[in-house]
Amino acid sequence: MSAIPRSVFVDRLSELDHGEFCAFVADIWTASAWETTIDDAVVVARKNGREQRLLVRPPGRLGRLRSTPSADGSIDQIVISRLDGGGLLRRSSPDTPVVDAGDLRHRLLYGLEGDVAGGLCREYLDTPIRGGDWQTSSYDLPSKDVVLASVAALLIVGAIALLVLGVPFVGDGPAQATAGESSFANGMHVEITTTPARSRIEPADGVLSGTTVYVSSFDGRITALEGASGEPFWTAELDEPAGPPIVVGGTLYARSGDAVYAFDAATGDPEWTYDDVVLQSITPPTVVDGTVYIGDVDDGGELDERTELTALDAETGTEEWNVTVPGTVTGTPTIANGTAYIGALEGVVYAIDLDSRDIAWSSGNVGAQYHPTPVLTPPSNGTGNGTLIAGGRNGVYGIDAGNGQLRWEQTSQPVSGSVQPVVDWRGPDGTGANASERGNGTVYLANLRTFVNAIDAGTGEIAWTFIRQGIEMGQPTVGGIADDRLNRTLYVPARDFVNGVEGRLYAINPAERNETWRFELNRTGISGVTTAGKTVYSAVGNGTLFALDAETGEPRWRRNVSGEWAATPTVVENPYAGDSVDSHVRLGVDAHHDWLYDDGTATNESFLRFAILGHDDRGRVAPKEDGRLQVTVANTGTEPGEVTVDWSLGWTPDEGETARTVELDPAEAATLTLSVAVPAETGTHEYTVSVGTETAAGNLTVVDRPAHEVSGVDDPAEVWQGEETEIIATVHNPGDVEATTPIGLEFNGELLDQTERTLGANESRSVTFSLDVEDDLPPGEYNYTVATGDHARTGTIEVLTVDERADAMPVVIRVFVLTMLLSGVGLGSWAVRNRFRGDGETMPGSHSNR
Repeated sequence: MSAIPRSVFVDRLSELDHGEFCAFVADIWTASAWETTIDDAVVVARKNGREQRLLVRPPGRLGRLRSTPSADGSIDQIVISRLDGGGLLRRSSPDTPVVDAGDLRHRLLYGLEGDVAGGLCREYLDTPIRGGDWQTSSYDLPSKDVVLASVAALLIVGAIALLVLGVPFVGDGPAQATAGESSFANGMHVEITTTPARSRIEPADGVLSGTTVYVSSFDGRITALEGASGEPFWTAELDEPAGPPIVVGGTLYARSGDAVYAFDAATGDPEWTYDDVVLQSITPPTVVDGTVYIGDVDDGGELDERTELTALDAETGTEEWNVTVPGTVTGTPTIANGTAYIGALEGVVYAIDLDSRDIAWSSGNVGAQYHPTPVLTPPSNGTGNGTLIAGGRNGVYGIDAGNGQLRWEQTSQPVSGSVQPVVDWRGPDGTGANASERGNGTVYLANLRTFVNAIDAGTGEIAWTFIRQGIEMGQPTVGGIADDRLNRTLYVPARDFVNGVEGRLYAINPAERNETWRFELNRTGISGVTTAGKTVYSAVGNGTLFALDAETGEPRWRRNVSGEWAATPTVVENPYAGDSVDSHVRLGVDAHHDWLYDDGTATNESFLRFAILGHDDRGRVAPKEDGRLQVTVANTGTEPGEVTVDWSLGWTPDEGETARTVELDPAEAATLTLSVAVPAETGTHEYTVSVGTETAAGNLTVVDRPAHEVSGVDDPAEVWQGEETEIIATVHNPGDVEATTPIGLEFNGELLDQTERTLGANESRSVTFSLDVEDDLPPGEYNYTVATGDHARTGTIEVLTVDERADAMPVVIRVFVLTMLLSGVGLGSWAVRNRFRGDGETMPGSHSNR
């Protein structure tokens, strides 16, 4: 289908009023990805930080002579509705380029998508852009105007004839085009350029890095979240409600219902399950020196029959031994000094020698219903056996860890047997020194009424009390603000029945015994609190976990992890090899005490270790293309260090290194990508990647290269001598693998431009070539060819010229021609002005889109 003729295009533009013409210009620029606004007669276009100001002259046959804003230094281009801006505009603004109707038509035909250009033509010009029934406007002039117009036309035509033909002729006529032969038959057959082997390092995506938070819930779900953002990473679904987990050496251990589970803390992959458990319980196990300890009812027994302490291999889950205990043991054992301490519901604490597996001693029945997990205090001034703290229904009791004798009892304020005492080796003012100067330590205990007591762990005396009338206090926890391990803060969950606040968390300064901040939730209670570093983690009854700033109590993030009650979370700094570091498991709540592990320092020995977390490749590649080999590596040790990632290829790359060194902090992971050209031979090619002592193998399959096609070209059909234009080609990869192809433009038998494009499977892409026609290129039709490495497509462009013969005309002829031309223009202008003076009506025979 033919494109709209230039004459018709100019006629239709002349029928627009000034506002419509401005809108038409703005829409053309908008369709070319510019942002446009219209300021009076100026279209302002912006893109990528650049700005163009287009002064739009009024359309119509006399648009150049009408009054419009003048072009000053702030105007970048002048837009007119006629063909060729003409000398009048260029003389009045010599430095301002002119966009005429031919330029606008070219932009529509070749600069925009066909449907977009067609829509603009139909909207503003009321005509299709291609294949229309072209009709131009006509003039119904009165006879006197016809005479004037005819004389003007004769003068102008005569002037043009003299200008073109000259008097007399001098020399030969314009040279005619002789199109050159194309050198592209079935494609360019150019060798694809290969790049040297190169690698890059990026942060690992899809793997855990750094601090990780684990929270279990009553619906049997355990979720791992990134500590910095709270984003969930993995979830394990269990059959029964799950208790608070602990992490030791990169393995997460949890008890749920009648089973004990072990998961990889970094990935959530199951490691083992021990289901030879009778008692339904969610109390967490104790893991010390490669052994998991749990309390349970014996096989086939009822709750009031004998119970036992069971030891499992922490790596395999295999039962190592069990010891029968006379009382009902259901809680978490405390392991210290080669002894397992475990409480029974009958009010007795048992000490079991781990070597002989005999009961070393049992305490007397002091108070009813001990909490099943006794908490061990440090020895006074670093000497002695330490004191076991057991909470009962009638109070709290201190028992000699060496012989089971009662040292003291504090029953002045009865407490519930379900409340677990929390022990800190620092003094009641929240401060302490090194291990030899610890003193007795402090027991913090809530009575589930209105207060929390700070009790001297050596004497049982109450040091101070934090009280709030009408407030029910919950189990406290102890943490240091801003990673200060000496200066402590006490965090106490509570409920305010008077004011209807279901969940409240107090931060209490032990030295000043006052509230520093509070956090409140109106509709749900707080089910568990722990601290790690500068963060307080609070689990609430509706399954939501909050991370709060330890100094201010402001929420950092919140995340819903369950539809039901969520347990106290567990925090680990290194999910690959680290242990729990939060106050819940390190400060005595679940029998893991930091004073048992070298004053709270890391329980692991320092070591450097790296692991391959995963590797990937493109699988199928075209010859000579870049094969992308990826590997994700993590520092699973406890020290920062560097490791070399080395790819061993089954082929020899052209050049470049295939090894890269990366430095990683503990628990940090990174993804390394090697881009290397694969062989030209098709087939399977193997490779291995080594990271420290670990290796992973893979292979790439080299398949035949897809034959790229030139699926379409778009050209301007006509171009003037000395003009620059564009040829747009569409290249298609019909194959099922990514591949690179050369693509070039040949004009008149000469290769003008060549490039390469990499296309994905079944992908198409446009390539734009610039064609700069020389001033002295003879007029006529010229062939051009756009080719890939496998396919070529040919088109034709006509080169146009105007032979002025200025050097062949005498001066007199030129003066005469100029006089005729000016006379014709003057008469024609006068005739048209006379026709339209004062009425402003549309010319007969024209049409409007309005």
